[in-house]
Amino acid sequence: MQQQKFEPNLIMEAQNKVASGVNMKRTHCKKLFALFVFTSLLISGCATRSTAPAASDEQIEVAPSLAPHKVEHPIGQLILANLAYYRDDKASALDYYYRLSQSSESPLIHARVLSLANQLSDYEKIKESSYYWIQQHPSNHTAFRSALHAHLALNELDEAANLWLERYQQSEPPLSANTSFQLLVYLQKNAPVLALHQVVEMMATRLPQEPRIQLLHAAVLYDEDKLTQAQTAIEKAYLAIPDNDTIIKLKAWIHHKQGQLKALDEFFVSVHQRLPHHIDLMSFMLNMWIDLHTYELAFGYARLAVNNNPEVAGLDYLFAKAAFYSGHTTDALPVFKELTQHKRLSNDANYFLGKILQEQHQCENATRYLNNVDSGQYHWQAIYAKALCLSEQNNLEGAISLLEKHRRDFPAARLYSLSKQAELLVAHHQPARALQTMRDGLDYSENDLPLWVLYFETMAAYDTQQQVVSSLTALKNKFAPEAYYSLLNYCSHVITQPGPFASLATIYDSLIAREPNNLELRYSKALAAEFAGEHAIVDQEFQYILDLVPNHSSALNAYGYSLVERRQRLEEARDYIHKALEIKPGDPAIVDSKGWLHYRLGELELANDYLETAYRLSGDGEIALHWGEVLWKLGHKEDAQQLWEQALKINPNHPGLRNALRQLKSS
Repeated sequence: MQQQKFEPNLIMEAQNKVASGVNMKRTHCKKLFALFVFTSLLISGCATRSTAPAASDEQIEVAPSLAPHKVEHPIGQLILANLAYYRDDKASALDYYYRLSQSSESPLIHARVLSLANQLSDYEKIKESSYYWIQQHPSNHTAFRSALHAHLALNELDEAANLWLERYQQSEPPLSANTSFQLLVYLQKNAPVLALHQVVEMMATRLPQEPRIQLLHAAVLYDEDKLTQAQTAIEKAYLAIPDNDTIIKLKAWIHHKQGQLKALDEFFVSVHQRLPHHIDLMSFMLNMWIDLHTYELAFGYARLAVNNNPEVAGLDYLFAKAAFYSGHTTDALPVFKELTQHKRLSNDANYFLGKILQEQHQCENATRYLNNVDSGQYHWQAIYAKALCLSEQNNLEGAISLLEKHRRDFPAARLYSLSKQAELLVAHHQPARALQTMRDGLDYSENDLPLWVLYFETMAAYDTQQQVVSSLTALKNKFAPEAYYSLLNYCSHVITQPGPFASLATIYDSLIAREPNNLELRYSKALAAEFAGEHAIVDQEFQYILDLVPNHSSALNAYGYSLVERRQRLEEARDYIHKALEIKPGDPAIVDSKGWLHYRLGELELANDYLETAYRLSGDGEIALHWGEVLWKLGHKEDAQQLWEQALKINPNHPGLRNALRQLKSS
């Protein structure tokens, strides 16, 4: 009689089905019943000792009473391993599966060893099992990844680097740039990051011309904010593999993080010319341009992308979105209408159609489209847009009822809905109701800092700034210290009058007396003093911070900007801002300060370049005001108007933008 081969895959599959309640044919059930009878015999000892009593289910203990060495047959080990696994006895299951893995090539066995060893953080077993698997199947990527993970967890950096380099030097199967990057991302999430970065650095030193390693090196340097070195590494990778999408995307992000937006634009244009039919890259580029508020450029290239790839609905959507934000609503409308029939994009398309019609004061038609938005990223915004339509139709109570219903139907939207309701009430000059609405929201979540800011801004506008200070004083013992410091920092711009600021300064001084080297407190106090025009305090606090931490980029920038606003010591301000920009080259607040400095010095073209970059990086309403003022001085009044209209779409409640547009249209 021919001996039957031990096939753990089939047994594991069958037992998995039993465990999950899958119906099987009667013959399969008979076989499985026999296996479980055999298991019971093994556990009870009847397979080896006829005098052993039978054990009930309650008496069975897979571990530690039945050690793995007592059952030598692989089928018995497998059954006991599965029993331990399904009873969540991970340690015993790992012991059984590990023994089986030494004599089995089954990928299911090895996968379960790795899974259990990972759950138990048994990196020695992960390493041993992974290498055994690699010997059996040298091309198996899961085993390779697990072995790397184990080496990193055990701080075996040379071994990790050698294993990784060996895989790069193998011709079959090649470890592509994209797979390399995915492996890095996996290890960053699961392995010690410092050890991983050291290993990548070691590989980059040993094989400096290998583009796949340079890609990894660039990604690590990017995460460490070593952007100049990251740019050097990614350029090497890009020169060797210029059409790889991962390399292209990382190169773009490095340009972005450094604030090199002109270089980014040129790079994207060159990629579009070389790879006009690469849909994923086209979508990435257009999305980044839209996120950078470069709407005209996005609009132009989206049109080209759609012409080159007319059947791709996602590109149509990006074209219409860019058209909406750049003011080309005539181009956007028919595309959005067509996309309402597209299952994946219909909610977004209906939202944008509603917004276009709302801006054109066609509230009934707008509401018809907004009613179709029942989920997706714009669902809450669509509810608020409908409330705005009701408000414009002088139906404030209807708008509030709609927002109240939204809160009942979607409890997660409570804070968003309450803040929008408060904004509507403020716009309708009902501050008492607005403050009560915000208090309701703050009772629900007292750590919502933006809502606190709106609350205190409203209180300062309709009550008194002294009342704001009194409220802040009362909150001092309600918040944890760090949360309270953040609240003060967020509200630093609210107090602008000398008397209330003196009271606020008393709060700061009492806190600083307890923590004299708390730089967050001193920074917050300096900002508050700046808004109140107390420049002696501004100088004192920023000098204290910079004496203690000369490279404090936020203090360097804020102090430099303060001097620019005062039109004092502009060369000193230039030094502060320049140093801050060296530390954080892509920080929009610092780039804005640099542009505003050039504006104060009368260097309008330089100011225009920096302020354009700052706005594209942030979409901030204040920066839009700065850039628009420079455009106005340069004689580009239509560009200034278009900029402020676009910025108002992003910052719909920004009073400065509304006032600027009002003045521009009346001039």
